[in-house]
Amino acid sequence: MKLTDVFPTNYAANVVACKLWGLTGSPTESILTLALYHRLAHFYEGWICRVNSEHEYRQELAATKINGGSFVLVPQWSVKQVGLVDLAVFIPGLDYRRPIVVVECDGHQFHERSPEQASKDRKRMRILQRFGIPVLPFTGTDVVRGSEDLAQEIVEFVDARLNGMERRWFQDRGIDPEKALRNGLCFPVPYPWPRTRVDSPSF
Repeated sequence: MKLTDVFPTNYAANVVACKLWGLTGSPTESILTLALYHRLAHFYEGWICRVNSEHEYRQELAATKINGGSFVLVPQWSVKQVGLVDLAVFIPGLDYRRPIVVVECDGHQFHERSPEQASKDRKRMRILQRFGIPVLPFTGTDVVRGSEDLAQEIVEFVDARLNGMERRWFQDRGIDPEKALRNGLCFPVPYPWPRTRVDSPSF
């Protein structure tokens, strides 16, 4: 009996975990990003999830190496007027420039933040909202206590947001997606459609 028989290895997840330690700003960010990676990597049938540095993401976009049916997690994404955000979640086939959501993880040092720090954080949130980028903030304590639950919360947010954006995309083009499916019509969409969730939402 081999050690791998008892403890099977997941090479991709291990590579992602090692990569995250070099990309994220804190251990709590690494923990949450890894949990989110695990959820998104198996969320929609046929979709993939990648973790890139900001530089890698921009290079892959320039070389058109990222397909439409993918999620890209970019720790420490730089946003003008805001600075670095802890994690940006992209769906490049939908919008490669603007993340579908930004996740912020405040460490323990921010629990007792000063009024100036709180004001700066609120201003960052307002700027991101003005740019049309929703922000999901979590505390380091939340991450340590339940990173899997938080990852599922983020995934459900992404799914709901994508459903809304998809509806608007169809409406803007005058397409009834159900009718199109029934009639076997094909039309270009920016990613594999219809999307099929691997899990079923539990409410």
